[in-house]
Amino acid sequence: MLILLQLLDRIGFVAQDDVLFPHLTVEETLVFAAFLRLPTEMSRKEKHLRAERIIKELSLERSVFCPLQFQAGRTVITTIHQPSSRIFYMFDKLLLISEGQTIYHGNARESMHYFSSLGFVPEIAMNPSEFLLDIATGHVKDISIPDTLQGSTNLQEIEVKVIKVKKNIKKSIKPLCSFIAP
Repeated sequence: MLILLQLLDRIGFVAQDDVLFPHLTVEETLVFAAFLRLPTEMSRKEKHLRAERIIKELSLERSVFCPLQFQAGRTVITTIHQPSSRIFYMFDKLLLISEGQTIYHGNARESMHYFSSLGFVPEIAMNPSEFLLDIATGHVKDISIPDTLQGSTNLQEIEVKVIKVKKNIKKSIKPLCSFIAP
């Protein structure tokens, strides 16, 4: 029960649409959120202090009196585990990581073509993000090494590096839920 309470204290819901008031400053927005989210038992002063702490943690001191700005054309970095194909095709660039190593970085729309050129082709029509996740986690049908790599002098070197990376990952695994500890 204690773990659940600690989790609930650290987890919040973020709505898909903008629910912020553009006429409020950064500080006013955080104080407003504190008054809405924090327990009623907390005093007004404690809620203000919590908002101030968040401002410091996020290094927003220089922006505290600025009104919120809603501008288009900004870079947005998104970490998403299984987007729908509609969402996937909205991305400009894709960074696909497997076992801590970059396996693709480039135009999102060209990623499927890239992997098909290496011999990774889905057997059925499927969401690109699902297929790419399968590739990243190693859940694809075993295929032979592409002909382009078959005669490569670097093939053995690459295989040795892959084995080393897998060993290092196993050593560096941290216990789950360590963030709960105060």
